[in-house]
Amino acid sequence: MLWESIEIHPDTSKPKYYVSDTPTPRMLTSVGASMHRVSSTRKSRLTLIAVVDDDASIRAATDSLLRSRGYAVCTFACAGDFLESATLDETVCVITDVRMPVMGGIELQAILRAQGCTVPFVFVTAFPEDAVRTQAMNGGATCFLTKPFDAPTLIQYVEVALGTRRDPAGP
Repeated sequence: MLWESIEIHPDTSKPKYYVSDTPTPRMLTSVGASMHRVSSTRKSRLTLIAVVDDDASIRAATDSLLRSRGYAVCTFACAGDFLESATLDETVCVITDVRMPVMGGIELQAILRAQGCTVPFVFVTAFPEDAVRTQAMNGGATCFLTKPFDAPTLIQYVEVALGTRRDPAGP
């Protein structure tokens, strides 16, 4: 299924329309990581979400978006830093870029799957390739978003990954 999205660019304040070819969201049956609750003015949510991206602006924007929705977030500039972090076992969702120096998101997913970790992955990329998308989805990814993506779409897939969204067919 194709998703139509609207993005407002601050330099023009005019909407830019584009279509994402991410498949319909699907639920994972297990996240395979310990979870804890963080209270929020909106509602309690299952957290901790790891954002792994070599682009500092993507990390900052994603961190800000997720925190505004009541999630706890840890950001990492590279996959190796995430794998060595003390928060690895507390992470309930990973949002990662596909292409990064040294180790990309697909390799990160493969390492965690080999260790028996089934934490859901949300992939983002500026370089969508069918073979890479297939590999990510076969590894249990919740979705594969093409940059630029809009905030509501990312939040929708995070909620699907965490099992908090009841209508995975989306808007």
